[in-house]
Amino acid sequence: MTFYRAPRLLPGGSFCFFTQTNTLKGEKMPTRYSPIVSLLFLLVVATSFLFAQGTVTLLDQLDSYSSYASCWGYTSPDGREYALIGAFNGTSVVDITDGPNSYEVDFITGSSSSWRELKTYRHYGYVVNESGGGMQIIDLSDLPNSATLAATYTGFTTAHTVYIDTANAMLYCEGTTGQPVRVISLANPLSPVQLTTFGIDCHDMYVHNNRCYVAEGFQGTVGVYDVTNPASPTLLQRIGIPASGYVHNVWTTEDDSHFMTTEETSGRTVKMWDIQNLASAFITDTYLSQPSNLAHNVHIKGDLAYIAHYGDGLKIVDISDPTNIVEVGSYDTNTGTTGFVGAWGTYPYYASNKVIVSDISNGLFVLAYDEGGGIPCGDISSFVSRCIAGGTIRARIIMTNATHAGEMVEFMIDGTPYPATIVTGGTGVTRAQVAIGGFGAGPHTVELSDPAGCFSPIVVMCATAEKADAEWTEDELDAAVPVKTGLLGNYPNPFNPSTTINYELGEDSWVTLKIYNSLGQEVASLVNTFETAGYKAVFWNGLNTKGETASSGVYFVRMAAGNSVLTQRILLMK
Repeated sequence: MTFYRAPRLLPGGSFCFFTQTNTLKGEKMPTRYSPIVSLLFLLVVATSFLFAQGTVTLLDQLDSYSSYASCWGYTSPDGREYALIGAFNGTSVVDITDGPNSYEVDFITGSSSSWRELKTYRHYGYVVNESGGGMQIIDLSDLPNSATLAATYTGFTTAHTVYIDTANAMLYCEGTTGQPVRVISLANPLSPVQLTTFGIDCHDMYVHNNRCYVAEGFQGTVGVYDVTNPASPTLLQRIGIPASGYVHNVWTTEDDSHFMTTEETSGRTVKMWDIQNLASAFITDTYLSQPSNLAHNVHIKGDLAYIAHYGDGLKIVDISDPTNIVEVGSYDTNTGTTGFVGAWGTYPYYASNKVIVSDISNGLFVLAYDEGGGIPCGDISSFVSRCIAGGTIRARIIMTNATHAGEMVEFMIDGTPYPATIVTGGTGVTRAQVAIGGFGAGPHTVELSDPAGCFSPIVVMCATAEKADAEWTEDELDAAVPVKTGLLGNYPNPFNPSTTINYELGEDSWVTLKIYNSLGQEVASLVNTFETAGYKAVFWNGLNTKGETASSGVYFVRMAAGNSVLTQRILLMK
C-alpha cells in the first residue's frame, strides 16, 4: 500500500499529502488538493484504520543450529502439526502441536548449504539445496516417533526452489539456465520422474488450478503457463513489472482473480495485481514495510497475505479489498533492520491458525495469529477438562488477569463447539468454563478451539452413559470444586518428549508431584507448594533434575496432597 505522512495545511485551506519517498519510477510526489478533495481523501485514508488489527503471539522459538533457510508445514492424519525447517547441515522436523511446548522430533542430515527449500506431499517431505546431493525425500509417516530419509532423487544435483502441485502429484523446481523450470511427476512419491522443462528464467513458481505462475527473476516478468498437460506447458501470458527488481515469488488468491509478487531488491514493493484478464493485468495496490524495505516471500490464505519481510519479520496484511492493502499483524523475529537478515520463510496453513516463520539466524518461530485481535495465548495460564459422574464433561481455562472478562471463548467436544464467557468469580479467579451432559462411556476429545493453537486437545474418559443435569449457573460453576483429590491422566500418553499432567484437589493442601523411573529413582520434581482446591495441570518437558533428556521407558507420577498419595503410570516413547 502507499504510506502517508501527516497532511500539511497550505495557504488557502488546502492540504498537501506526502507519500513515502523512494526511487521507483512512477512514485507519487507531494500533491496539492482543494479542501473538498482533501476531506474526501482523508475519509478514504481513514478507512484503512477500520480493518480489525489481529494479535500475533509467540508460542515458542527453537534455535539449535548455526543458520536457517526456508520452512514448510505438515499435518499428520491424526491432526498433529509439524514444522520442517531447513538448517545449514540438514532439515529439522519439529512437533508444534502443543505450541508453547514445541520440540524437535528428528534431524535429517544433508549437504551443507545456506539455501534449503522444502515442500510436502502426502507423508513425504521434499528437500532441495544449492550445494549438491540431489533432492532428499523424507518419510514422515512414523511421526511423532521419528522421521527418516526414505530416498534421494538424483535427476538433478541442486535446485534453489521447489513447489508441489499436490492435486496433480506434480513437483516443479528451479533448474538451470537451459532448463529454468523442471516438471517432475510424483506418481510414485519415492521414485520421481522428470517429464519436461520449460521457461526463460525462474526463481520460484506457484501452481494453482492447472496454471503455473513463474517469478522470472532478472527478466522482470511473471510467466503464466497452462499446465493442464504438465508434460507440455503452454505460455498464456508474460506480465512485465514496471521498474522491476529481481522478481522473487508470486502467489494467487484462492479465486485466481489476483496475484501478489515480491521482488528481492531493496525499495521494491510487494504488488497486488488484478489478473482477471491476463492480457491487461494491472497493479491494484502496493505494500512495503520499513525500515527493512526488503520483502522476501508472500503466501496468501483467504483474505490475508503473510509476508516474510527480512529485517521486519513477519507481516500480515488484509487483501480483502485488493485496492487497499492494510497491515493487520506483525512479529519481528530479528533485531537486524536492513539487508538479508531476519525472516526467510513463513507457513500459515495450519487448521489451528498457527503460523511458523524461519529466521536466518534465530531459527524457528511458532506463532499464533488471532484475526480479531482477540485473546493472546499468553493470557491463559491453564486449560483442564474432565468427565464427572453422570457423563458430564467439564472444561475450563484460567486467565492470567481480568483483562478479557466479558469476552467469549469456545470449547469443542468431539467436534461440537460450545461457547463460554470469561468471568471473574467470587474468589477473584478469572476463568471460562462449560459443563455439558449426556456423554456416553468411553473417550472424548476436548479442545480450546477459540483462541486456537494455545493448548493440545485433552482426551477425557467418561465412565457412565447416564445423563446428568448440566444446567449449572456460572456462579455454581465458579463455586464448584472437586469432591476428591486425584490424578486425572496426562496428555499425550505415550509422549515424546513432553506431556501435561492433570490433577484435582478436593481441598486446599500442600502438594508435591514428582516423576520416578521404574527403579524408584526420582527423575523430576514438578510441584512442591501449597495450592488451593480445584482442577490443576502441570507440564513436564521430559528433562530430569540435571536438565538432561530422559530416556524412553515407563515412568511413574507420584502426587502427595493432604492425606492422599497417588501414583500413575506414564510412557515416554521415542
